[in-house]
Amino acid sequence: VKHEPTGRAVGIDRGCVHAAADSDGRFMDLPKNRLKAIDREIRKRQKSQARRVKTAGYSSEKEYANSGRTSRAYWKTRLEITKLHAKSKRILDDVYQKYTTQLVRDNDLIVLENLRLANMSRRNKPVPDPLHEGRYLHNGQAAKRGLNRSLRQASMGRLSSMLAYKTKLADGVGMILVNPAYTSQTCSQCGYVAKENRESQAVFICKKCSYKTNADVNAARNILKRGLDTLAVTSENLWGADGTPVEQGHKTNGNAARESVAVS
Repeated sequence: VKHEPTGRAVGIDRGCVHAAADSDGRFMDLPKNRLKAIDREIRKRQKSQARRVKTAGYSSEKEYANSGRTSRAYWKTRLEITKLHAKSKRILDDVYQKYTTQLVRDNDLIVLENLRLANMSRRNKPVPDPLHEGRYLHNGQAAKRGLNRSLRQASMGRLSSMLAYKTKLADGVGMILVNPAYTSQTCSQCGYVAKENRESQAVFICKKCSYKTNADVNAARNILKRGLDTLAVTSENLWGADGTPVEQGHKTNGNAARESVAVS
């Protein structure tokens, strides 16, 4: 990716409604209708496979596939599922490749949340019913299933991984990952933190200064601020008061130290 210094920095907030929102107020959305249509086709075929396995008397699809008694229809459907997954991946790759390339060309610094995606999609723990042994209370897993599907469709990890390798290839571009805690509840204008600030998924209204904006854009601006603060601290650690370089890489995590050198 070719990059000419621009002096610009951007914060990116990732989500399910908008795949990405930046600190300049712009959004990147996935072709959700196409992806949902593909997902429906995949699930329809997966249910068909499950019926075949059950009818054949096997406890799992893996056991059925290794039995040597599978039908042609089973392998045909399995191939269709594989092709649909590949089609979905191509769509996501195309969108994210174009978006990340533009980000790297336009900015000298890109700041993202350091999200723990595996924890976000983890199953909820079962809640035993204290009054009935062997029974369980609702634990919200049904609602979580829909969220997990949205997270898989948004493919948030794809954005950070593409930016990671593109910023390494492009000279003069840095990428920093910051702690995402309270970025969605903090006012990017006055710094007031309260969960009530986030009135809905899309609306942010500060209860202290009445600043109103899109909630994702507000979070992206907080992410950018944390990145710039991290960069300032990192630069202090990398360069002494007399302007001579000091030992690098001990005061920061991940790529922050190396990337900040590229920007400084």
